[in-house]
Amino acid sequence: MRIAALILTLAALAACSGPRDLTPAGPSARPSARHVAALADSLAEAASTTPRRAFLERSLRRYGVTPLRDGVGRSRYQVDLGVPIVGGFIPGHHPVGRTDLVVVGTRLDGAGVAALLEAVAVLAERSRWTSQPERSLQVSFWPAGDGVRQALRSSLWPRDAIRAVVMIGPDGPAQVDGIPVVRLAPDADPLALAEALVARVLAEATYAPLPDTLATP
Repeated sequence: MRIAALILTLAALAACSGPRDLTPAGPSARPSARHVAALADSLAEAASTTPRRAFLERSLRRYGVTPLRDGVGRSRYQVDLGVPIVGGFIPGHHPVGRTDLVVVGTRLDGAGVAALLEAVAVLAERSRWTSQPERSLQVSFWPAGDGVRQALRSSLWPRDAIRAVVMIGPDGPAQVDGIPVVRLAPDADPLALAEALVARVLAEATYAPLPDTLATP
């Protein structure tokens, strides 16, 4: 019940979000080379931690992603030395699957930040017009260190409801705390990386009942 109430709150906040700037917008939204390049330029100007965090939070609000700082677990999203994770939520649409969670993220100072932001913009826009994603998404930009593990451990979702992590980063363990991790190389072309992120996140966020929840004859 706690997760169901949280999802309703997130959906209401997302409905009050500002306009997007995607081309095309609506259900056919897809990553754009122009947008990725503009994001990369803005991130280059916001190279230090504080302005970069502020830029990411503004961008998430503009895309309609409910920020973690909006009172939804604000004090729980803390990582090394008390530095908060920057991120937000996109509520899922499946009546059952929306209580599952897929985490998508990268390092705050990583090479894939622009690609992830563009992918999140597309996912949020499609969420407005379609039934995707079916599972809820947690977007996370974490500081250097074991940020992915901290993002999982501090999540408002129960551990057994977190289905996967899709992240931009170097090779590493296939699981973190028992949760499958999909890693995309940060040195890929940013547009191709954003497209790959959208496709993989939507695949991981497609609801499928676990074997022990299926009806038996």
